[in-house]
Amino acid sequence: MELINHFIDRVVNHGFQFPMIQGTGEDWQIRGNTAHVKNIRVFLSLICQHPKKSKRLLSALIIYLSIGGVFIKDTDLFPRDITGFLNADIEGVYNLVKQLARLLPAFSMKSGLRGSSGISPRSWMNPATAGTA
Repeated sequence: MELINHFIDRVVNHGFQFPMIQGTGEDWQIRGNTAHVKNIRVFLSLICQHPKKSKRLLSALIIYLSIGGVFIKDTDLFPRDITGFLNADIEGVYNLVKQLARLLPAFSMKSGLRGSSGISPRSWMNPATAGTA
C-alpha cells in the first residue's frame, strides 16, 4: 500500500496537461494541447486499476479538470474511455466518479444531430473557462 501511495503522490506532483486553447488553425480546426486528452486517458486508466486505492488520484483529476477545463474533439473517440472507466469497480468511489462525470463531455440525443449510433459527440469545454481561452 505504501508503494501505491508513493506512486500516486508522484503522479499528482508531476502535474497535468491543460487544454490551452490557442484559437483556430488555417483549416479552421481548434488548436490546443494535444497531450490533454492523452493525460486524461492515463489518469482514467490508472484509476481503473484499483479505484478504491486511487481516491486521491481521482480527486486530483477532478480538481485539475475543474481548474483547467476539458476540451475533447469529436475525433478523439473519448466515449470508449468513459465506458471503460464506468465499467471498472467504482462502487467505493461512486460519489467521486459522479463529480468527475459532471466535468466530462456531454452527448446530444436530439433528432437531426444523430450519427449512425444515434449519439453524436460534440466538442465540449468547461463553461467556466470557455470565455478565457
